Amino acid sequence: MITKLITTRNAISLVCIFFGAAAALLFFNLDLTGTLIRNVKRAPVYASGQDSTTVTPLWFQSSGEDDPASVENDTPFPDSKVVVSAHWTTPRYYPNPKVQAADIIPVTWASDGNSYVLGDDGSVDQIKGTTVVARIVGTPPVDDSVPKMDFQLLAHDVFAYGCPKSVSADSCYSVGFTNVNGLFYAATYDKGYPVVGDNPPGHARIDYSEGVLSQTSWVHGSVDFPKPVDSGVVSFVEVGKGEPSHDDCAGDKFPNGCIYAIVLQGGYQDPKDPNGMDQFNATQVYLARMTVGTPDQHYQQVSDPRKWQWFSGSDSNDRPTWIQASDPRLPNVIRSLSYPHGGRSGCAAGGQAQCAFWRDMPGRAGHVNYPHMAYDSALHRYLLTFADWYYRDFRPPSEKGPMVQGGAEGIVLEAPHPWGPWSFVLRSPYLGSGNGYGPSFPVQWEGPRKLDGQDLWMVWAANFSGCGKPQLVTSDRCQGVYGMNLRRMHFTLADVPGSVQRPWYDQEIGFASPGKATFNGDDFKIVGNGNLSVEPDPFGQFKDQLHHDAFHYVFQRVHGEGSMEAQMRIPTLKPSSGAGPEASAGLMVRESTYAIGQTKGGGVEGQRLSSGDTFGEAARYAYIGVRKDGALFFQYRDESHVVRSKILSEKCSGGCLLKISRQGNRISASFSGPDHVLQELGAYTFSRLFPSSITMGMVATSDSPSTFPQYASYENEFSHVRLVSGSTAAGNR
Repeated sequence: MITKLITTRNAISLVCIFFGAAAALLFFNLDLTGTLIRNVKRAPVYASGQDSTTVTPLWFQSSGEDDPASVENDTPFPDSKVVVSAHWTTPRYYPNPKVQAADIIPVTWASDGNSYVLGDDGSVDQIKGTTVVARIVGTPPVDDSVPKMDFQLLAHDVFAYGCPKSVSADSCYSVGFTNVNGLFYAATYDKGYPVVGDNPPGHARIDYSEGVLSQTSWVHGSVDFPKPVDSGVVSFVEVGKGEPSHDDCAGDKFPNGCIYAIVLQGGYQDPKDPNGMDQFNATQVYLARMTVGTPDQHYQQVSDPRKWQWFSGSDSNDRPTWIQASDPRLPNVIRSLSYPHGGRSGCAAGGQAQCAFWRDMPGRAGHVNYPHMAYDSALHRYLLTFADWYYRDFRPPSEKGPMVQGGAEGIVLEAPHPWGPWSFVLRSPYLGSGNGYGPSFPVQWEGPRKLDGQDLWMVWAANFSGCGKPQLVTSDRCQGVYGMNLRRMHFTLADVPGSVQRPWYDQEIGFASPGKATFNGDDFKIVGNGNLSVEPDPFGQFKDQLHHDAFHYVFQRVHGEGSMEAQMRIPTLKPSSGAGPEASAGLMVRESTYAIGQTKGGGVEGQRLSSGDTFGEAARYAYIGVRKDGALFFQYRDESHVVRSKILSEKCSGGCLLKISRQGNRISASFSGPDHVLQELGAYTFSRLFPSSITMGMVATSDSPSTFPQYASYENEFSHVRLVSGSTAAGNR
């Protein structure tokens, strides 16, 4: 390939001429304001050969029906002491498929200050390739507008999809991609996947590209990975703008720092298929480090995996130990990253060889899919992101099972070092929405620390094969896009004044625009969007015309019987608040346990991922609420029926004490006014037994649709909060 940079008075043109079996002439015109102007001429092998026109819009905004994030921990990792809450603060965005489409999509921040993305089985400007490499033009928005980022195609193979061909003539696909000190590295497969996939068995290799990135600039690796790290599912740890890491990488062995990488191993073995080892659903996450590549060594410090060092567990002082890849003891000494064991950061050096990434709990998928690790300089923490595909009773956890049918849960962990100790930050049920995979926080899109926390952008891939047949998720959970799904998240930090601390949790329930909660002295202040209507879908937001609760919830989990009480104050609303007449706040008992992916009829049942729960939008509940006009009411849902049993006008206009209690299957609600005498407002005995674990909490909902970025919200205050569960009581903390 010949690359020329042509400069004119008003524009800079990048001209790339490809020679080979199929040739194409591509012009990328960049005006001096940074706006990309497409003038792409393509050979018939790729497209019609006609000039393309500017594609609009570049990005789309999803309907917003993706599930909220949750900080309820259902993993063996301890709760984070740094991040106490996490919320999605935008809908999911995705590029116009005429602009970009692909999966895996690792993003790196290069030394030149630009962002680059590598995608498998993808396209840029509708030019397809088994692997496509593009420069990302622009950044995610700093406000609530739809992104306007664009993609400049830099490299692609001449084959539409499939092996064995990719970034270089002998390689196939790529999972890992990074740039350090101006050099690009990509983990590829030599002539096919090492495991299940196209043309097995292949070999994992490391390719590199120096100078101007193009299809012909890549040098294909020639050295196989040693066992047991030969799966090829390699992801490089992103640190900064083309920067190496200096975390435990100093001295003569690492004069220029090091590069960290993680590799999956121990995938699911299909008992009916001897070649059916799926390393993309693995149980081991191995950590490696290597010296930064130098030209005098032909970058073999990275491209030769025999020169890497592998994490071999924590010593008695909880320091990491390492073993050289060429050491014959490697298969017996290497250790996975893991949850803390016996006071150490993870697996102990010399300990149990089969120490797994996490416990294989009954009912849990327990597999790690396409992980990424990135350093968050604002928090001084490494963030490990991955998906855990939901297990299905009738099908093993392989590419033919939950990857395309059951959905996946996105999980985020944090640690001060690449080896740990790892702590739980959040989980996002049905990431995608549906079967998302490969989530990551690109380091260049991690925002600065602010007074209220930190904003970060997550990218992930989804739906490379639809949602399968039979479809085990509802249609609103099969909307993830085959391309760069993008969404902003907010971390509330433990040391932020007013942050809601354990044992309380706060999150959105259902299809609600972003709310928030703060705690100050004796008060909880909760702001929420959405509705708790008696009628299904009052704003016509869904196609199914079913109930979809939406509100902001501050809650605790209660085991067995219990009660909760709080003093309510009615806020003074501005005429422009937008809250509807049924806007309310109050106390709720809500069920949140169900088997993920259940379908009606057909005999197909989903198996719950773990002991953790997902908040259903149509879950059973009982609610004592106060409308914005001061009217007091009791409302409940049993099965599919929502009933508002009693309304007392203006009973709480001057404020009142609310109480809700559970005794077995009976929920009762009471209130008191200025006389401080409790009166029962209503009670209901549910037709089916509640599970032992339910939630009790405070609610705010605006009686309005989710219409991001402009939407109505309703705010209320709760004080003197007291929750009693069994013999224990949790007061305002």
